[in-house]
Amino acid sequence: MNPKKKSKELKRISRENLNGRYRLSMSVFLTVTLINLFSDLPFTYLLGNVYATKVQTVIYYIAEVLLSIVVGVLQMGLIRFHLNMARKKECRISDVFYCFTNHSNRYFGAYIIYYAISMIAKAPFLVAKNFFKLSGDTMGIAIALYAASAVLSFIVLVLFPFTCIWYSLVMIYQYLHV
Repeated sequence: MNPKKKSKELKRISRENLNGRYRLSMSVFLTVTLINLFSDLPFTYLLGNVYATKVQTVIYYIAEVLLSIVVGVLQMGLIRFHLNMARKKECRISDVFYCFTNHSNRYFGAYIIYYAISMIAKAPFLVAKNFFKLSGDTMGIAIALYAASAVLSFIVLVLFPFTCIWYSLVMIYQYLHV
């Protein structure tokens, strides 16, 4: 793809790719959204209960982690669907579930690693939110923890993926030119 293409040209190409496939594209989007919504509803209701016990709260957080991983892998399938559509390849709703059927251990492993790294970046925020208040003597500590979390999140969620992509491209280049 030419990086100097005008916005008009990119819009025209997008319209051509979607021509006659709007229903399929929207069906895939709706499928992923409804799976995410209906899998999360019972647990969200559980936490919203005023009389929830500690065990119910723990179950909620465990379920949220597991559901986040499953939905993350589902999002990878959605990205695959969109890539196939952009490349003008055959697209089906089953492309969304590709990551569950082909080498699922790799996709789940990759997303678990990504999730763990992102939680490390969020750790200072969670500590500040749960143990320090934004008033009184602990205000400085809370602000420092919020700032540390913001910086870590930027590094982990923005710079780290680009570094991994760059490294992958270098490895592919070396593999092809040996």
